[in-house]
Amino acid sequence: MKKSVFLFAIGLSCFNLTLQAQEQKTTSKPTILLEELDENGDQKLSKEELKANARLSRHFEEIDTNEDHYLSEDELRAARQKRKELHTNRKKLTQIRDEKRKQLQAEREEVTETRKQQREQVRQQRKELAATRIEKRKQMRAEQRKRIKARAQKRQAKLLEIDTNNDHLISKEEAEK
Repeated sequence: MKKSVFLFAIGLSCFNLTLQAQEQKTTSKPTILLEELDENGDQKLSKEELKANARLSRHFEEIDTNEDHYLSEDELRAARQKRKELHTNRKKLTQIRDEKRKQLQAEREEVTETRKQQREQVRQQRKELAATRIEKRKQMRAEQRKRIKARAQKRQAKLLEIDTNNDHLISKEEAEK
């Protein structure tokens, strides 16, 4: 029996807390602010009443749109709405900025990759050019050796033509002929 009464009391207190939470949710922030800070009960806040709230004190002139030197619930609600819109706009701008940064980063990476490919192509072209030059030098040297060999063969043939006695020496008589 005691347990039942105890459990019933706990359930009742939880229900009461739930109702209080729902009441607070239905009461808007400007209404709560007005109730907390309005010392004289005139349903508007003066600068003196806002000394406890530094943020509202700082922005008093901005919030007081009708310039009556008091903040009404409507002005507080409008200021809250403006703040929400600014926050939403800030979020949108942040998203746009982040998207732009990602886009720029992707473009940078693309440019970097393109440059890397271009450098690799230049390296490959230089290698091919160097290989071509080496091959040309080899061909030129081979042609030069052929010419030298051909000249040597011509000299040898001329020597054999002049050397009539085949002693591999040219005498004065052979040279005079």
